[in-house]
Amino acid sequence: MGNLAQQPKQQPALAEMDHLLRRFQQVRATSEAICAPLQVEDYVIQSMPDVSPPKWHLAHISWFFEAFLLKPYQSGYKPLNAAYDHLFNSYYETHSTPFPRVQRGLISRPGVDDVYRFRHHVDRAMAELLVNPPQEHAAEIVRRVELGLQHEQQHQELLLMDIKHILAQNPLHPVYRDDLKAPPALQSERLRWHDYAGGVHHIGHAGNGFASIARRRGIGSSSRTSSWPTDWSATANTCRSLPTAATRAASSGCLTAGHTFASMAGTRRCTGTAMTAPGMK
Repeated sequence: MGNLAQQPKQQPALAEMDHLLRRFQQVRATSEAICAPLQVEDYVIQSMPDVSPPKWHLAHISWFFEAFLLKPYQSGYKPLNAAYDHLFNSYYETHSTPFPRVQRGLISRPGVDDVYRFRHHVDRAMAELLVNPPQEHAAEIVRRVELGLQHEQQHQELLLMDIKHILAQNPLHPVYRDDLKAPPALQSERLRWHDYAGGVHHIGHAGNGFASIARRRGIGSSSRTSSWPTDWSATANTCRSLPTAATRAASSGCLTAGHTFASMAGTRRCTGTAMTAPGMK
């Protein structure tokens, strides 16, 4: 049983790892559930350069856990295929040379079954790591798993977007799922202007929870975040305003506490239109 005096100190860590393992399994299962309605041929199509084949998404999010958790922290871990480290790297140039993004749809092998085999190989090894992590690296493992889960959930959104584009190219008009209820009809709100006072405002994430570094850039920078553009355009470019962009960015977690933006006194913004936010990946 070991030293009983030490056991209470270990309980929070064990409970945290157990919770993390359950979250890991749930997030991983969701990715496969998203792809469940697909036929095998759907997995390999890259309908435009900004779309990735669903098969690639499934492999890439597994590659992340293998590259940044299993290889450095799981003693005795053996990759299923060493070539996957190059093939499924997206843009992590400091890790290895990524396979060209625009050529992802040219890769027929590994096949879909092989990709699922890779995922399950990684899942089993991750379960072993989280059940018995090296204590000297436990905190860093927790941090990296959290990052990996957020990364996978981001790709779940991309999967849905890319699947939609892939199926939309087919003149047979295949449906992704036919068991979903149609959304209620909604009428757009009439465009109108809102006046508000100018000044310096603090926006963004202020807590201790997860906040991606890619979402910590301030409005007004010429560079874009990984998920959101620096200015939001209303339908048909009806209006553009910095405060609207900042408000949307803050609500989506693009900025963190401490960032500020200055809005001019008497600035006006319009509401009632559908705002567009093209994703990047």
